Amino acid sequence: MFAAAAAAEARDAAGMAPSMPALGPPGPEPAADEEPPARLAGLAAAAAARLSAAAGQAGPGDRAALRRAAAGAGQVRQFLAGNE
Repeated sequence: MFAAAAAAEARDAAGMAPSMPALGPPGPEPAADEEPPARLAGLAAAAAARLSAAAGQAGPGDRAALRRAAAGAGQVRQFLAGNE
């Protein structure tokens, strides 16, 4: 449940940003033998990295929102990886 709350907060924080850069190409597909929580943790880590990168390029109005979203994605990764 903690992962869901952190994901919702991150989504909301990014949604409040006045503008976002275009998405880059998708990342590699996860290994077929990975468990779903591990796959989701990997996706959350990728989201945190992209949001952090976007925050570095964003204007002042977007920067704080994207940093909050990146932190939320990082929390989701920690919860799913069992590092609460």
